[in-house]
Amino acid sequence: AMRAVRRRLPLHTRMLIGFAIGIVAGLVAHRFLAGDPRLVWFLSHVSQPVGKVFLRLLFMLVVPLIFSALVLGITGLGDLKSLGRIGLKTLAYTVVVSSIAVVLGLVLVNVLQPGKGLSDETRARMMAGAAERSAVLAKASAPKSGIDLVTEIVPANPLKAAVDGDLLAWMFFALLFGIGLSLTRTEAARRLEEMIEGLYDVTMRLIAIVIGLAPIGVGALLF
Repeated sequence: AMRAVRRRLPLHTRMLIGFAIGIVAGLVAHRFLAGDPRLVWFLSHVSQPVGKVFLRLLFMLVVPLIFSALVLGITGLGDLKSLGRIGLKTLAYTVVVSSIAVVLGLVLVNVLQPGKGLSDETRARMMAGAAERSAVLAKASAPKSGIDLVTEIVPANPLKAAVDGDLLAWMFFALLFGIGLSLTRTEAARRLEEMIEGLYDVTMRLIAIVIGLAPIGVGALLF
């Protein structure tokens, strides 16, 4: 029955349904069960884990997707003279999209004010389960600017940059790797390019599967 529903309804419709169910169910639960231990248990053991797994699945695929897509994009250009223009457009796109994400997050937090109705004791218990996120935030440092930002885009260790979530440095490595692969005219390099193309295909397939779970993940996060 669920497969039949997925075939009939497009993804964006199912996402809207999950979005609406998550909001309505969250509002109803807050209205009638605010501070109830059963709601706290459900949030801690069902809603938050489901939403966290969904986000982790997406984040897990970001690194291979960025690498394979950028490398194949560079090798597919043919003429590397156009790389500068594409690079500027990509940088501008990244800045614009990141700015939109920050503004959207700030607006939603200030308008919806998540967790406002929880008691201090309940909020403390829920915060105790966010130790992992707190550890990540504790490692964060002030953003760089000027020449420091430019120099730190070049990773001393690209694998470490990928592990640390330094996506700009990882993108720089992928672009440089793509340029090198495009300039290397050997059979081994072409086989490597085919392997990266296979990595891209597999990653896109996995992303399609994860996106299919978006109605559940988004509903759980909004709840």
